[in-house]
Amino acid sequence: MQGSDLTKRAILLVDDSSINREMLESNFVSKYTVRHAENGAQGLELLRKYPDTSAVILDLDMPVMNGYQMLEAVMRDPKLCHTPVVVITANGDEDSQIRALDGGAIDVITKPFRPRIVRHRIDAIIDRRENERLEEENRLYEKLLRQSELDERTGIYNKQAFCRRTAAMLAANPNDRFVLFRWDIDRFKVLNDVFGVANGDRFLEDIGAAYRENTRIEMTYGHWMADHFVTCMKQEDFERYDIINKILSLSSERYGTYDLTTRIGIYEVEDTTLDVSLMCDRALLALQSVKNNFTNRVAWYNGSMRDALIEEQELAAEMVAALENGQFEVFYQPQYDYDNNVLHGAEALVRWRHPQKGLIAPSGFIPFFERNGFISRLDEFVWRTVCINIRKWKEMGLPVVPISVNISRIDLYNPRLCETLIGMIESNGLDSSMLRLEITESAYMYDPDQLVRTVENLRSAGFSVEMDDFGSGYSSLNTLKDVPVDMLKLDMRFIESGKDSARSGSILSSVVRMAQWIKLPMVAEGVETNEQADYLKSIGCIYLQGFYFAKPMICEDFEKLLSNQEYVPVKKEQKTVDIEGAEDFLNASTQATLLFNSFVGGAQIIEYDGEGCVECLRANDRYFEVIGCDRKCFYSRERDMLTMFFPESAKELLRVLNLAAETGEEQQCELHYLPIHDDGKELWTGVRIRYLARTDKRCIFYMASENITERKELDALRMRLSDIVRNIPAGIAIYRWGKHLHTEFISQQACDILGYSQEEYEYLLENNVPITLADSFANREEEIRRALFSGQTVDSTVPIVRKDGSWIWLRAVCSMVSHEGRTPMIYATLFDATEQHNSEEKLEALLSTAHCGIFKYQADEEGRITYISESMLKMLGYTREQFTERFDDRFPMMIWHEDRARVLESLYDRSIDNNSTKGACEYRIEKADGSLKWVYDVGQRIINVDGKEWFYVVIIDIDQRRQLENLV
Repeated sequence: MQGSDLTKRAILLVDDSSINREMLESNFVSKYTVRHAENGAQGLELLRKYPDTSAVILDLDMPVMNGYQMLEAVMRDPKLCHTPVVVITANGDEDSQIRALDGGAIDVITKPFRPRIVRHRIDAIIDRRENERLEEENRLYEKLLRQSELDERTGIYNKQAFCRRTAAMLAANPNDRFVLFRWDIDRFKVLNDVFGVANGDRFLEDIGAAYRENTRIEMTYGHWMADHFVTCMKQEDFERYDIINKILSLSSERYGTYDLTTRIGIYEVEDTTLDVSLMCDRALLALQSVKNNFTNRVAWYNGSMRDALIEEQELAAEMVAALENGQFEVFYQPQYDYDNNVLHGAEALVRWRHPQKGLIAPSGFIPFFERNGFISRLDEFVWRTVCINIRKWKEMGLPVVPISVNISRIDLYNPRLCETLIGMIESNGLDSSMLRLEITESAYMYDPDQLVRTVENLRSAGFSVEMDDFGSGYSSLNTLKDVPVDMLKLDMRFIESGKDSARSGSILSSVVRMAQWIKLPMVAEGVETNEQADYLKSIGCIYLQGFYFAKPMICEDFEKLLSNQEYVPVKKEQKTVDIEGAEDFLNASTQATLLFNSFVGGAQIIEYDGEGCVECLRANDRYFEVIGCDRKCFYSRERDMLTMFFPESAKELLRVLNLAAETGEEQQCELHYLPIHDDGKELWTGVRIRYLARTDKRCIFYMASENITERKELDALRMRLSDIVRNIPAGIAIYRWGKHLHTEFISQQACDILGYSQEEYEYLLENNVPITLADSFANREEEIRRALFSGQTVDSTVPIVRKDGSWIWLRAVCSMVSHEGRTPMIYATLFDATEQHNSEEKLEALLSTAHCGIFKYQADEEGRITYISESMLKMLGYTREQFTERFDDRFPMMIWHEDRARVLESLYDRSIDNNSTKGACEYRIEKADGSLKWVYDVGQRIINVDGKEWFYVVIIDIDQRRQLENLV
């Protein structure tokens, strides 16, 4: 073995052949430290002494311990099992090689071997193993590094790592402009409560994954705390890739059905040497400036925010002394009953009259006091001041009105709140109705259970509770459903422009109407124009507050206002007249609602404003089945249902609604709908309308609908058919075939044929008088019955008695219509065939003496024979019954089968012209005795009075015809 070099990798040669070892060593010595062993035992000892050996070349056939045994020992040793072993064998047996590979060898080389090839294979194995070792070391190193820098929950930088990495990025790019922004998720705690903490954690993981997947932008990012994230990037990238919208959409990607709101605060890096944590604090100031802003969710840091922070700190240092020294002052803003133009109440508002800064508006200190908790002490000051002033006004003999005071969110957690208020009222000798308590709607979103408990306690103590800023938060409907308040205060800033905007006007009208139906008075605050006031009054909101009437005023000015009142205003109650049970249809959990949705037909709850506007408040699924549209299609029409009908029907609906409201009785009418879809059809509904309730001018009705389009179309069809029947020459009749043949309907033309007037025959119908037929009809009655019941059309001529007692031949073309469970009806077209029948009788008598036959058949594929002369039957040797049985009374069947195709083709040449003999032909007919008779056929096609085509045919015996021709 050559002297070892610590910089070289080592290999071990284990072979009992010294020649093989020397040959291999000469090939490896330039690159590797080479060690030798003569058998497996020596090799195992060297390998344990040098466990860092890069590879082993092992001969399988050796004394003491062979290669298989050494290989097995190596693989069992945890310290040696990762060493690559390449075996050398002179045995070409495949099983031996597989045994070595199964034992753990990484490769097999057979003797004789080529040293250079062996060298390349060993190099490749050692290099691959070395690379794998280095990769594993790198992975371990990176894992340790990441564990010290990465946030465990999100997989991105933690706070400390973000600051280090961001400082390094800013230092490396001194000439570039950067922005650092911080963002969070509003109500993330609520998300955890609703979806579970595990889902909340997964959402944070998703945000981390979204950051890590970004490869286009050079930036740093990290999880700062809770649901706060921070990011720093070049300003040009921030603007180019619209990062803001990407972040704002993150919350909706996983929880699209849940309203998560994202807020972002942005700091533009001006001094790259500033501590990164301070930069994050400034971004947080920007974020907090929009924390409770529902219209703006992004803010840039500016110097005024820092100034505001400093100012808040100054206010915090002065607020206690200011309260003790009387710097806070209560103002009063009047509330009016605009319908009667009298004072309805007032709202107490607080101002800070600062000795240096002057009069500070509530927005300058209330939000800060709510954050630091001082608001509770300030609220108690306002309550106490208002109670003292009301007592003073009463002592002055002024017509006092209720005063609304604010209950802040933090006050709801005061266990002595109700006790404190009662104490103030009683100590001033007041009734609790003189103090109205305003609770902001947004308080519901923080702790709804606590809010409900507090409101119930206050109302039990006799206080009137108002919901302030209704419509400005996220939970308006939930709040109305759960919180038992006595009045709503609508913030006009939410609507902005009542009458000027159709959409905002509709929203405002709906909110007011909803409040009316649940019997909640409403005060609209923020009214600034006469137009707004008049519009609010027109939709039923009469209690108003705002600059249009008066600005907040000091106590002395409000006293003057009270002294000018002519009388004490009385609280105005809702003008409602309810029918018992009407509320059930507006309550989601009643039995009436279950019936409304599930068991009745098409139904709606509609509202009529008394001035021509009808609106759908509710509709069940079956109503949409009746009118053939879905709710989405109906949505655009529900606010003004009259647009769905033809003008006459719209007028009819208003008439019926007014009548139902006046009488209280159910009314019915039929309504003609315009096409609902572009490709839709008109439809008719029959409706039943029941009056339910009234408030002011508005009324609520229950309206049930059924589709009667088919019936209306049938009525119209009957009218058209009646006109047609009156103008056709034949009579029309409908018969019921029971024990006797009873007439159900008969037209005037048919009455004329029978000699009756329409009135006379209707009398017979009403008294079930059967028609009188000749005895001969009884002979054919069963035959006709069978034909009709088998679905055939029967063309029959029967004798019948007219009114005057005379007999006529009545021809009836009849078909039967069966209705399940009902007696079959026979529909007939009637003709007076007396003259035709008499002519045929005379013709039959004449032809009976001749040596020719005559028959009549229908001009169609079936060729049904309806008449055949006795002379023809005699010619062929059949009776009438035998002829029918043999040929089924069908002309094609009468022709001998070899002649049939030729004869039927010639029929098309037969003309309607009586002088034409076109289509005359000769063919054979099988006689009764089985022989064939040649006949000469001369036929004429005619059109009968009923519009059908027939053939009249004369048949001459060929033999007789030839005798006549010979005579001629």
